[in-house]
Amino acid sequence: MKNRSRMMIMMLLLTDLVLCAMCIGSFLAMALSRDADGRLSAAGLRSLKYFTVDSNIICGLAALFEAVSLVPVYLGKREDTAVWIRWFRLAGTSSVAMTFFVVMSFLGPTMGYRYMFVGHSLYMHLLSPVLAVVSFLLFRLAGGLERKRFYLGSLPLAIYAVYYVYGVLSAGRKMDWYGFAAWGPVWIAPVFIIILFISCGLSFLLVRFGGGGKDYSS
Repeated sequence: MKNRSRMMIMMLLLTDLVLCAMCIGSFLAMALSRDADGRLSAAGLRSLKYFTVDSNIICGLAALFEAVSLVPVYLGKREDTAVWIRWFRLAGTSSVAMTFFVVMSFLGPTMGYRYMFVGHSLYMHLLSPVLAVVSFLLFRLAGGLERKRFYLGSLPLAIYAVYYVYGVLSAGRKMDWYGFAAWGPVWIAPVFIIILFISCGLSFLLVRFGGGGKDYSS
């Protein structure tokens, strides 16, 4: 990033702040709403059971950490952001990208797209993922990251998969709020294995086309 102009760094910083506001703001809008309980939404901390919410929180926090770390870079006191922050940003971006993929390929067709893009869901399911992915690729935020470790971007989903699969296998379909076990609880593990493979694929593409394995100056 040392060869990036101050204008480019400032643009990334402002983009991160907007992304953080969208991700965290949409979570708060759901959590604090009295009418949140419904299709794929819940009030208060119960909203954390949805990966849509979790992925947006992770992405928002990653964007905030990156924005804060960009201040000394902009002021010329540091040459680059910390590597762990870039991994964190990858994990957040990969998570919301997976949210978008599942909405478009599964939840939209099975539950209705009209429920996917209204109110806070418009930000969680569409606007925040698009901004996260576009900014990650445009600003080449994977610069300096090892391509062979692309799978680290899928760690949040892997952790959530353990929680979700255990919940469905132990408590049945009442824990299957996404409908992944529509053919029976026994299918939940294979379904999540497929989802994890797709997530790893998205993480690989983000690292590959986001400048992974190269310095920002490349």
